[in-house]
Amino acid sequence: LALIVVEVDIPGKGRVLFANAHFALDAPTRLKQAEEVLQYLKKRKLPSLFVGDLNATPEQPEIQLLLSQLTAASGLDQPSFPTEAPVKTIDYIFFNSRLKGKSLHSEVPPIHHSDHLPVLSTIQF
Repeated sequence: LALIVVEVDIPGKGRVLFANAHFALDAPTRLKQAEEVLQYLKKRKLPSLFVGDLNATPEQPEIQLLLSQLTAASGLDQPSFPTEAPVKTIDYIFFNSRLKGKSLHSEVPPIHHSDHLPVLSTIQF
Protein backbone atom coordinates (compact mmCIF):
# COMPACT_ATOMS: atom_id res chain seq x y z
CA LEU A 1 0.00 0.00 0.00
CA ALA A 2 1.29 3.44 -0.91
CA LEU A 3 -0.22 5.92 1.51
CA ILE A 4 0.73 9.59 1.29
CA VAL A 5 0.51 11.17 4.73
CA VAL A 6 0.99 14.67 6.10
CA GLU A 7 0.43 15.99 9.60
CA VAL A 8 -0.88 19.53 9.89
CA ASP A 9 -0.96 21.69 13.02
CA ILE A 10 -4.26 23.54 13.20
CA PRO A 11 -4.22 26.45 15.68
CA GLY A 12 -6.54 25.73 18.58
CA LYS A 13 -7.24 22.18 17.37
CA GLY A 14 -3.85 20.48 17.44
CA ARG A 15 -2.31 18.04 15.00
CA VAL A 16 -4.45 16.45 12.24
CA LEU A 17 -3.31 13.62 9.97
CA PHE A 18 -4.27 13.80 6.29
CA ALA A 19 -3.81 10.59 4.25
CA ASN A 20 -4.37 9.83 0.56
CA ALA A 21 -4.31 6.54 -1.33
CA HIS A 22 -5.12 5.12 -4.75
CA PHE A 23 -6.43 1.60 -4.26
CA ALA A 24 -5.79 -1.30 -6.64
CA LEU A 25 -8.15 -2.50 -9.35
CA ASP A 26 -8.69 -6.01 -7.89
CA ALA A 27 -11.02 -6.57 -4.95
CA PRO A 28 -8.77 -8.81 -2.76
CA THR A 29 -5.96 -6.25 -2.86
CA ARG A 30 -8.35 -3.37 -2.13
CA LEU A 31 -9.69 -5.18 0.93
CA LYS A 32 -6.14 -5.68 2.23
CA GLN A 33 -5.38 -2.00 1.53
CA ALA A 34 -8.47 -0.91 3.49
CA GLU A 35 -7.38 -3.08 6.41
CA GLU A 36 -3.88 -1.55 6.31
CA VAL A 37 -5.24 2.01 6.21
CA LEU A 38 -7.42 1.36 9.25
CA GLN A 39 -4.52 -0.24 11.14
CA TYR A 40 -2.28 2.72 10.33
CA LEU A 41 -4.85 5.32 11.42
CA LYS A 42 -5.56 3.42 14.63
CA LYS A 43 -1.84 3.20 15.42
CA ARG A 44 -1.32 6.94 14.87
CA LYS A 45 -4.07 7.93 17.35
CA LEU A 46 -4.63 11.33 15.70
CA PRO A 47 -7.70 13.08 14.32
CA SER A 48 -7.54 11.95 10.70
CA LEU A 49 -8.87 12.49 7.21
CA PHE A 50 -8.49 9.74 4.63
CA VAL A 51 -9.21 10.42 0.96
CA GLY A 52 -8.65 8.76 -2.37
CA ASP A 53 -9.59 6.99 -5.54
CA LEU A 54 -10.51 3.66 -3.99
CA ASN A 55 -11.74 1.94 -7.18
CA ALA A 56 -14.69 0.44 -5.28
CA THR A 57 -18.35 1.42 -4.99
CA PRO A 58 -20.01 2.01 -1.60
CA GLU A 59 -21.58 -1.45 -1.32
CA GLN A 60 -18.30 -3.33 -1.83
CA PRO A 61 -16.65 -4.99 1.23
CA GLU A 62 -13.59 -2.73 1.30
CA ILE A 63 -15.72 0.43 1.49
CA GLN A 64 -18.04 -1.17 4.04
CA LEU A 65 -14.98 -2.02 6.14
CA LEU A 66 -13.80 1.59 6.02
CA LEU A 67 -17.32 2.77 6.93
CA SER A 68 -17.29 0.49 9.98
CA GLN A 69 -14.56 2.70 11.50
CA LEU A 70 -14.67 5.98 9.56
CA THR A 71 -17.35 8.51 8.66
CA ALA A 72 -17.93 9.39 5.01
CA ALA A 73 -17.78 13.15 4.50
CA SER A 74 -18.38 12.75 0.79
CA GLY A 75 -21.70 11.52 -0.52
CA LEU A 76 -21.96 7.79 -1.11
CA ASP A 77 -24.37 8.52 -3.95
CA GLN A 78 -22.31 11.17 -5.73
CA PRO A 79 -20.71 9.60 -8.83
CA SER A 80 -17.32 11.00 -9.83
CA PHE A 81 -16.23 8.55 -12.56
CA PRO A 82 -15.92 8.78 -15.48
CA THR A 83 -15.70 12.53 -15.99
CA GLU A 84 -18.19 12.57 -18.84
CA ALA A 85 -21.54 11.26 -17.55
CA PRO A 86 -20.26 9.86 -14.23
CA VAL A 87 -21.95 6.67 -13.04
CA LYS A 88 -19.62 5.33 -10.29
CA THR A 89 -18.89 6.58 -6.79
CA ILE A 90 -15.28 5.49 -6.29
CA ASP A 91 -13.65 8.66 -4.90
CA TYR A 92 -14.11 9.37 -1.20
CA ILE A 93 -13.41 11.62 1.76
CA PHE A 94 -13.53 9.97 5.21
CA PHE A 95 -12.68 11.12 8.74
CA ASN A 96 -12.25 9.29 12.02
CA SER A 97 -14.03 9.85 15.34
CA ARG A 98 -10.96 11.56 16.84
CA LEU A 99 -11.59 14.45 14.44
CA LYS A 100 -14.93 15.07 16.18
CA GLY A 101 -16.25 16.31 12.87
CA LYS A 102 -19.55 16.80 11.16
CA SER A 103 -19.98 16.76 7.39
CA LEU A 104 -21.82 19.91 6.39
CA HIS A 105 -21.77 19.70 2.60
CA SER A 106 -20.47 17.48 -0.18
CA GLU A 107 -20.44 17.90 -3.93
CA VAL A 108 -18.83 16.70 -7.13
CA PRO A 109 -18.17 19.84 -9.17
CA PRO A 110 -18.13 19.48 -12.97
CA ILE A 111 -14.41 20.28 -13.32
CA HIS A 112 -12.85 18.24 -16.12
CA HIS A 113 -9.10 18.03 -15.46
CA SER A 114 -8.85 14.26 -15.02
CA ASP A 115 -10.67 11.03 -15.79
CA HIS A 116 -12.40 11.60 -12.41
CA LEU A 117 -14.39 14.57 -11.20
CA PRO A 118 -13.17 16.18 -7.97
CA VAL A 119 -14.93 15.48 -4.69
CA LEU A 120 -15.38 18.42 -2.33
CA SER A 121 -16.59 18.21 1.27
CA THR A 122 -16.98 20.77 4.03
CA ILE A 123 -16.34 19.34 7.48
CA GLN A 124 -16.90 21.27 10.69
CA PHE A 125 -14.74 20.25 13.63
